[in-house]
Amino acid sequence: MTLEEAKNYIDNVRWQYAKTYVTAPHEYTVLDWKPETKEQMIDFANFILENGYKEQFYSKTYTVLQIGEYKYWSMDFPTLNTNLINRTFIDEARKARLVNFVQSPDFKHVYKMSLEDVEKQMRDKKAKDEQALLENLRVEDVWKEDHSWENQILSRWHGACFTNIYFKEGLYEVKIFLDCGTIDMAKWKSFTSLEEAKAFAEKEMLRLDAY
Repeated sequence: MTLEEAKNYIDNVRWQYAKTYVTAPHEYTVLDWKPETKEQMIDFANFILENGYKEQFYSKTYTVLQIGEYKYWSMDFPTLNTNLINRTFIDEARKARLVNFVQSPDFKHVYKMSLEDVEKQMRDKKAKDEQALLENLRVEDVWKEDHSWENQILSRWHGACFTNIYFKEGLYEVKIFLDCGTIDMAKWKSFTSLEEAKAFAEKEMLRLDAY
């Protein structure tokens, strides 16, 4: 088997998230799901053994092979007995984020889901939370007309952050400050549109106040 043939095999089988191993996120493909790929699965298992490297997982040592953003391994020896192949992300930080998410009450297991499906669910939850925070900001905090400083037109507080918006020479200038005992400027940016300036300030205040 060549690398291109291995990639072709990978792309043509189904990979399913192993829900019973929440602290070691990975997925697997099973021969029973596509029996006609038996020869390719065995060839791929041999390809892993011939081109991979040793890696320890708890008390066991496996031969793993990195292809793209994943690493692959088989647990069946001799390889003629192969009926399952595993894979997981190479990026440890990426796996750590998954471990935290799947152990939270926000995770909802869906039959036949893949690791990428789990990641999508995690991204969707984050986006939903950020939108809820933004809506909350718009309800609880309001922009106020403010002319305390030269060219200033608006100001707004959120948590430990406050923003002043100035209008000068046709531009809306956003200055965001963070109050951590001392007042420090955290962001400074100009826009041609007031709505863009306000949207930028709202998002940055949320982000800064979360730290």
